[in-house]
Amino acid sequence: DYTMGVVGEYFLELGYNVAFEQKLESLKKEYIDFNWRHPFTNPDKLYFGRKIEKIPRIDILAWKENEIIGIEVKTNKSISKAYEQISIYKKAVEIDKLYLAVPDLPISTQNTISKAKKLCEIADVELLLVDLNHHKVNFRNSAKQTSLFDFI
Repeated sequence: DYTMGVVGEYFLELGYNVAFEQKLESLKKEYIDFNWRHPFTNPDKLYFGRKIEKIPRIDILAWKENEIIGIEVKTNKSISKAYEQISIYKKAVEIDKLYLAVPDLPISTQNTISKAKKLCEIADVELLLVDLNHHKVNFRNSAKQTSLFDFI
């Protein structure tokens, strides 16, 4: 949550509007769950289908004028889930640019950063390294370096 806050505040300072945990409607999937049981039925004999909507939520959406940026934030414990989520978010028509943000912490988590760099290279998205000590964000792409001034 703190990493999300630093990234959100950073984009606010750049003049973006920021929203957290936003649903991406273009990725909505509907399915029927047949394992659902009505509370007043005999659970051994009668099953009802229930329509369920699954709408992925991205950690941060930042937008300004005609540009919408999606940012997925991961920690060293959740980095393994990032590739699947990013692959899904890349299909969202709402997002113009997509980033993966990870905390840039001491050497103990350098393994996380190297995994994140490799993942960004494979998924073709940029990496945001979040310096929690100095409360700032550094843009980094393993294929090419993007300076903050080029980004703005």
